[in-house]
Amino acid sequence: MFDSRVGVEATVYVVDPDGGAPRRLSPKANGDSVPTWSRDGKWIYVSSQERDGVDIYKIPLQGADPKLVAKAPMIIGNAKASEDRRLYYAKGDGKVEIRVVSITGAKTTR
Repeated sequence: MFDSRVGVEATVYVVDPDGGAPRRLSPKANGDSVPTWSRDGKWIYVSSQERDGVDIYKIPLQGADPKLVAKAPMIIGNAKASEDRRLYYAKGDGKVEIRVVSITGAKTTR
């Protein structure tokens, strides 16, 4: 799994363990980057550039519509999935905070 960047545009790709050509995972062509695997290997979390900031989405490994996990004015770096079904990420626009969100879609905490 990797992101490919051309200028400010980024797209996430995956490659089968056996090799072969990269397969585009991102449904859009201009803002998905810094991919991270879910613990069970079924999802890939991406930071996605949106009009109002950078959000975190999860995309099924087989490809499909992404699901919003965390909405924030600015996400910094990779999100990290934990064994307890939580996703940790840094949010900041001047002041940096560590945030935690349940992968099942529950409320975000600091």
